[in-house]
Amino acid sequence: MGTPSPDEVVCGNADDISTLLAAASAEGVETEPQLAKLRQFGCDRAQGFLFKPAVSSHEFATLAGAGRAPNGSPQ
Repeated sequence: MGTPSPDEVVCGNADDISTLLAAASAEGVETEPQLAKLRQFGCDRAQGFLFKPAVSSHEFATLAGAGRAPNGSPQ
């Protein structure tokens, strides 16, 4: 048995999660092709640089104090 490919690992984890009827969120999504692959595997939640670059601690505190998520949406 060889080392599984990244696609096999992601697909296997997505299958395990759907079997448990749990929601999964992919982290570290940086490109449209990564997002497309995740959607292909049935993952409909993701976060990462593709959606919003990292914010400074000051910006985060300002957004949190205003009751807004880092992407600007209401919490």
